[in-house]
Amino acid sequence: MSVDQYRVKFQDAEVISQRSKQLTSKSCMGKGRPKGTPATESQKLILQKIHTGEGNPFFNHKHSADTKKKMSDNHADFSGSNNPLRKAILNDPSITAKLSQQAKLRWASYSPEKREAIAEKYSKAIAESPKMQNARYHKYHVCGHFDSNKGGRVFFRSSWEKMVLDYLEKSNDVISFSLDKLCIPYYTNGK
Repeated sequence: MSVDQYRVKFQDAEVISQRSKQLTSKSCMGKGRPKGTPATESQKLILQKIHTGEGNPFFNHKHSADTKKKMSDNHADFSGSNNPLRKAILNDPSITAKLSQQAKLRWASYSPEKREAIAEKYSKAIAESPKMQNARYHKYHVCGHFDSNKGGRVFFRSSWEKMVLDYLEKSNDVISFSLDKLCIPYYTNGK
């Protein structure tokens, strides 16, 4: 919309000059996003609905290879010795104990159902990972994955476990089964 069209449509409104726009833009440079009033939960839900699917400005678009390269080059490298947490731990080893304690408290706060769900999720992810799919843990022992209708996908570590899995799968007396469901805590040398 041109300035003339703007003046016709909004007769009482003040027109901001290009110079004013430049000064305002320049004054905000380097200060990051201006802070405003936080959005309410209902406003957040409305914005979420507006920007989902076809409402998303990037819907059906893809970054070009050149853009991906630029983003990759511009991305901060936090791997290995550049990891800030690793640097902090090297400078202050007590951080490891604090993080360990936080993790233990978080785990203790979970209900048994949530703990079981987390354990199931991670076990499944590990068992289905490409590294585990082609794993050979001992060159003299049979090991691999057993796909079962009664127990899902199970990783076996010996020919004996595979024989038991075959039996459980074929037996009409068994409705379902699970391998390594029972966890027995043990202590050694006071730990």
